[in-house]
Amino acid sequence: MSMAAGDSDPEGVEVIMQTNMVNICELNARHETIWHLLARSRNAATSLEMAKVILSTSEHMSTSAYLDLQNIDGETAAQIAFQAGNWELVRLYLENGASPEGIELSSGSSSSNMKSLAARDAMGGLIERHLQAELKLRRMMPADPVRYITRDLSAGRERYPISVENCMGDGAELDADFEYSRVVLRRDDDAAFGGRVDFSLGCRCADECRTNCACNTSANCTPLYDGGGRLSEKACELARSNELGIVSECNSACWCGPGCASRVAQLGIRQRLQVTSL
Repeated sequence: MSMAAGDSDPEGVEVIMQTNMVNICELNARHETIWHLLARSRNAATSLEMAKVILSTSEHMSTSAYLDLQNIDGETAAQIAFQAGNWELVRLYLENGASPEGIELSSGSSSSNMKSLAARDAMGGLIERHLQAELKLRRMMPADPVRYITRDLSAGRERYPISVENCMGDGAELDADFEYSRVVLRRDDDAAFGGRVDFSLGCRCADECRTNCACNTSANCTPLYDGGGRLSEKACELARSNELGIVSECNSACWCGPGCASRVAQLGIRQRLQVTSL
């Protein structure tokens, strides 16, 4: 995928995506996704077309989670595209759920820097729409500070706010250093996660892991999830009897594509959740 992006080959990207030959959630050494690479492209028109191809072939995924992923320099793909002056790509990212954080039209974006006032106004409208949607979500949350440690653990990063209920009522607060992440993070400097990928840890399913997936053997349940991304009825029964075992998801070492039935947590929040602090 990275080679196709670097060669500005949208047809190659489309073939790769349709044949499920690559996991678009994979990160490179700089902790960058395909969205970052497209944002850096000098060919704005081609990178825009490639981004559209990827989005059209991954409609089942919560792409906004990966659009907001920061690289080792703390930059998102939208921020890189904005700095490069790739306005149409920035607009596409924002339309597909990317956060406008770090994109300030009043800073370094005068008419001499922007291609046109129309592009500036369109981008400003998307940013305002994002902020209004986030405000609407926050207003839906309960406001009792004694009962809730926080009204939204994700600080507006998820589609739905995740409240943290304080059952003790002791006025507990989130740690000042707490930072919510929408994606599974890998610490390359940690001995437990470092080194090369061991492909023996991945499955080789050809049916999008609908039957007998090796990644679910420790959970003693197949299928593990239903069509809505919830634990299946059988999995719930095993959980209630403490027989479910360890729930694992398919990963970048697996042969399956991003539409695999065993990829749920990595697709973002799709149901309303609440965390309970005991």
